[in-house]
Amino acid sequence: MENQIIAYLERHFVPLAGKIGSQRHIKAIRDGVLSTVPFVIIGSVFLMIACFPVAAFGNFMTELFGKTWNKYLLYPVDVTFGLMAVIACAVIAYKLAESYKTDGISAMGIALTCFMLLIPIKDGLLTAKWYGSAGLFTAMLTAIVATEIFRYFAQKGWTIKMPEGVPPAVARPFAAMLPAGAAIVVFLLVRALFENTDYGTIFEFITKFLGKPLAIAGNSLPGVILTTFTSCLFWSLGVHGNSVVNPIMDPTWYSLMDANRMAFQAGLDLPNIVTKQFIDNFIQLGGSGATLSLAVMMLFFARSSQLKSLGKIAIWPGLFNINEPIIFGMPIILNPVMIIPFILSPIAICVLTYIAMSLGLVAKLNGIAIPWTTPVLISGYLTTGNISGLLMQAVGILVSAFIYFPFFKLWDKKMLAEEIGGE
Repeated sequence: MENQIIAYLERHFVPLAGKIGSQRHIKAIRDGVLSTVPFVIIGSVFLMIACFPVAAFGNFMTELFGKTWNKYLLYPVDVTFGLMAVIACAVIAYKLAESYKTDGISAMGIALTCFMLLIPIKDGLLTAKWYGSAGLFTAMLTAIVATEIFRYFAQKGWTIKMPEGVPPAVARPFAAMLPAGAAIVVFLLVRALFENTDYGTIFEFITKFLGKPLAIAGNSLPGVILTTFTSCLFWSLGVHGNSVVNPIMDPTWYSLMDANRMAFQAGLDLPNIVTKQFIDNFIQLGGSGATLSLAVMMLFFARSSQLKSLGKIAIWPGLFNINEPIIFGMPIILNPVMIIPFILSPIAICVLTYIAMSLGLVAKLNGIAIPWTTPVLISGYLTTGNISGLLMQAVGILVSAFIYFPFFKLWDKKMLAEEIGGE
């Protein structure tokens, strides 16, 4: 029965997941959102220092530099977080154009121009609010549509062609003029259309009809359980689950993260439980499937030579949330025994952590972004600024160990029997 289920999933779900993961628009969105991560992490370092959760440190810095010592540290925070949509728009356009083998630089410039064209003007200035996470969905759509217009013109040959011998650096801007003009006209009409509605801007429209429903789903317990289940299911079938789920959900999780960051920076109550750090640092303890406890069990409790050797290899990357050695070496993929705890373990951790944070037993995520490779326990403290975050991760490791243990013993017994039988 188990083999029949695996065969059915392999036959029907693996091809679908492969198509989703390799779809050019989804790949471009994934690359665009990921391109913001280094800047967000840099900004988070400044935010961490400016709001370090130790009173003695704050008092020391105040005595040394004065009461406004952290004002200058917050400037990079506002810039790095505040340009998320702009950076994502540029990279999405570039990557999408690149996939069509057209001019990525021109596509990037056109997409940014169209995005800026949509931003409302107040007191003679573009509204800065939409440069950041609030404008992320609009930036993604703008990059895709503007690049598709550019690509269509390029493939049809509707461009201004310069004589032979003209340097490419000179010819490229002229070739982009007609596609740029067409894209600008399209987005100008979009802006004019929404200015004559009750929404006022396309940003408000998308926020209401796309951003808010996704935010509700992404910040709800059923929503995060579903995304966790989907990601782990794809992993267990040999498909990179994060590559399927993250391009869809990352814009929502980053927006929720930024909302917490702004509340934390302002000294207000944190509004959201689920953020990008909730997924990366509290559910995926040791990587997808929460396999850190499994690596520890293989290292110390395995009787079979194969699993004990794998434990020695897997424990070190596992400490940094890298678990491909376990997924492909144990293996987890298409393994009817280990798929069950691989899916159940992160879901159980998700439920417990969500409930603990909603009840106030564990501090919520403060919006500080850290690399997903930050070791467990350290990441729990940094992302909450509270010892309760560290303790919650420790509880999560114990819960995953409890779930994995009987399945691990069963698989270890099977491996040992094969080794003895092969002698």
